[in-house]
Amino acid sequence: DALGFSEFDIRNAFNKLDLDKNGYIGAAELRQCLACMGEHVSEAEIDMMISMLDLNGDGMVSYRGFKAMVESPDPANDDFSYLYVPTRADRDQGSNNIQELFYNYVQAHNITKADVLRAWDSLRRSRSFHMGRNQLFELMPQLGDSSEILDFLTSDTENVMDGRQLVMCFVSAVTFSAEEKCKLAFDMFDDDGSGYLSLNHIEILLTCTHFSKRETLKKKAYNLLRLVGDKSTGTGGVSMKALTLGAYKFPSLIFPSFVTV
Repeated sequence: DALGFSEFDIRNAFNKLDLDKNGYIGAAELRQCLACMGEHVSEAEIDMMISMLDLNGDGMVSYRGFKAMVESPDPANDDFSYLYVPTRADRDQGSNNIQELFYNYVQAHNITKADVLRAWDSLRRSRSFHMGRNQLFELMPQLGDSSEILDFLTSDTENVMDGRQLVMCFVSAVTFSAEEKCKLAFDMFDDDGSGYLSLNHIEILLTCTHFSKRETLKKKAYNLLRLVGDKSTGTGGVSMKALTLGAYKFPSLIFPSFVTV
């Protein structure tokens, strides 16, 4: 058995930590378990591992995640993103439908990297990222009458959209490398040229890479900031180097695979 723990040992330890017997344990209990296991890891490493196990963003860890942690030879550095299973809420909010719409447009209109880069260049030269639907049609003529895509991008309070989000969604749907995606993310969202993305920027970026509404991604954005944020400068932001490294270490958190159906 991995690291000398049998299935019975792991289940027994989990059951003792699952005080309310709901099949999940909280982050605090998991932290205590790591200490009892004698794992010599820093607070930052424990936070990183817990963040990766808590991919649903509910602050809880399932038995499956707990078992994967115990059996891992290097739990502080493993990528546990393969454990993520979409919840009913994830499915109900329709992210897969939006993802499919973007994929269909890419395929039907043969949208290439050159098209996406051309749209970004045009948007950047316009000096105004917020625009109405007609302006978005001019930016990406292939959109046609895709009201569902435009509804996804439209603010709840105003009938305006951020053109950067439209372009970044297509970046996620077209074949760009991780380095190219990170560079474009900084070109688009590093408004003040500081070289760092804030929590606000990260939330916006994740709406484009996960094809989900912003309110459903706040915990993921916070986890990402904790995982790769630059603590040495005091900004707490994410540099392009850190984002690129994170994209390779935690691909499902930053740039999840584009799923076709």
